[in-house]
Amino acid sequence: MFCDVTGSTELGEQLDPESMRKIMARYFDAMRGTLERHAGSVEKSIGDAVMAVFGIPQLHEDDALRAVRAAADRSSRERPQRFAATSGDRWRSASSMRSTSASVDR
Repeated sequence: MFCDVTGSTELGEQLDPESMRKIMARYFDAMRGTLERHAGSVEKSIGDAVMAVFGIPQLHEDDALRAVRAAADRSSRERPQRFAATSGDRWRSASSMRSTSASVDR
């Protein structure tokens, strides 16, 4: 799962660096919590984006569904509770997903 803050460059130009850092820290914390509630984990953060994986280290038959539920949970929780007070109506984010299988030999 890939989650990205849309318009973050423009938002960063309107806010002072410390305010932007605080907003992004809350976003990353919120994303981590949402992902963990659905048995996902943050693979890495890249700029204003989070790349998450499901099924690592514990594989579940419904990992793809867990990712979709995490995306829905993320969109319903993120803006009203954590970000609107600081960033107003300028806050937007998007998620995309790809399901694939991998096998690892040890």
